[in-house]
Amino acid sequence: MKKIQDMCRMISWVFLLSLLFVSYCTAQEITVKASKDVYYPNDNIIIINKIKNSDSEKILVLETRISGEGFRYYPTLMRSGVYFNAGEEKEINFTFYVIDTMPAGRYKVVSSLFDEEKLINESTCYFEVKNTLKTIDMDLFTCKDSSCTNRATIFYKGETVYMNYKSSVEDLNIDAILTLPDKTEKKIDLPSSYVLQIPGAYLLKVTASKEGYKSIIKEMEFGVLEKEVKVLEGEKWEPTEKQVSEFQISYLLIIIGIFGIIVIVIAIFWIMKKKK
Repeated sequence: MKKIQDMCRMISWVFLLSLLFVSYCTAQEITVKASKDVYYPNDNIIIINKIKNSDSEKILVLETRISGEGFRYYPTLMRSGVYFNAGEEKEINFTFYVIDTMPAGRYKVVSSLFDEEKLINESTCYFEVKNTLKTIDMDLFTCKDSSCTNRATIFYKGETVYMNYKSSVEDLNIDAILTLPDKTEKKIDLPSSYVLQIPGAYLLKVTASKEGYKSIIKEMEFGVLEKEVKVLEGEKWEPTEKQVSEFQISYLLIIIGIFGIIVIVIAIFWIMKKKK
């Protein structure tokens, strides 16, 4: 009989503790959901947070984090401090825009509720983004050899420039235009080469596109000089007699100028002292 009483007493204590635990956990309630299950380009994604404060009045901090599932997406974090009266319910919404290159896929939303720095409750929901465009990465470069082991942006008249690009996206549609210093435009293929006959600034403009991707435009400039100045290895430069003479005269003038300034300063100081 005593064992039965002890067991009943234990069950009663467990029941009371569970009630206290539930009461503590539900003192502040939060639920989060997206305004739609699926979003498309140009849609507004609305994240709806419903919060109920069953405790006394206080300031709570709401933090909503959005991340992609199974793909690379820089997490979006939204945070807000909210004042609640005792027993008050509030709806707090965050809105952001679906750009045309937002990664398609399933997104996870986690809304967390903090009392100061302590996490007191959180809620999770999901939404999906469809029909957006992938992005194209591309680097343009100009070289002095066909294998592009010697990249350069400065060339000399008569040299051949080799133009090419690099991208992780295969089978791109490339539209390339080379603008010469005289503003003449030449449509070229990539990779391509061109003999540089006109000194000045050249502009390579490339448009890359592919179905399911957002088109991009890349530009790069390179210059062409009239001729290359060569200095023979081991050659020693010696100044001419005229250059030596001009240097000596300039040096002498500098010394005279400094001496004159010193004399003027001393004279001014002597005159002011005499007046006193």
